[in-house]
Amino acid sequence: MKRYRTVNAYYRELFGEKILKLPIDAGFDCPNRDGAVAHGGCTFCTVSGSGDAIVAPEAPIREQFYKEIDFMHRKWPDVEKYLVYFQNFINTHEKLEVIRERYEQAINEPGVVGINIGTRPDCMPDDVIAYLAELSERMHVTVELGLQTTYEDTSRLINRAHSYELYVETVKRIRKQAPRVEIVSHLINGLPEETRDC
Repeated sequence: MKRYRTVNAYYRELFGEKILKLPIDAGFDCPNRDGAVAHGGCTFCTVSGSGDAIVAPEAPIREQFYKEIDFMHRKWPDVEKYLVYFQNFINTHEKLEVIRERYEQAINEPGVVGINIGTRPDCMPDDVIAYLAELSERMHVTVELGLQTTYEDTSRLINRAHSYELYVETVKRIRKQAPRVEIVSHLINGLPEETRDC
């Protein structure tokens, strides 16, 4: 028996069966790379972003979707329900019409029961939250907010380029405007200069 609750166990409870989470590169950028808030990106992110395990990141979105299914069906051939995970870079760092067009390329495919969106708290404008609220009426929606640390000194050290205060404010806005949207916070344990006491 595991000493912690796994994502797999959670999704089995939520959907009543095994679910495959399909990572997708939708061609978004990051405000911490393109100069919108900073340059260079966070120190923990690779040159290609956080989607290094994506099977075919250069392929069109719908093609990526089916390539990911083919890849995962090698291990789980009988699973027929999917979460589309817009993983690489910041998947709300664009105008709403672009975001909508890219998401809809995958989330309307057969077997899709939800969407997970990797993003940052400084890339969640009200119109995007409203769209996610709309989506949450159709399917399970999860916003995966990169926080990494609650300490401002560490945040500066890793070049995060946003504050913990902004993260809290963004969570409150999502909770108010899109209450059905699930929020996952990404944290990194053991960052430099952090201890059990700080």
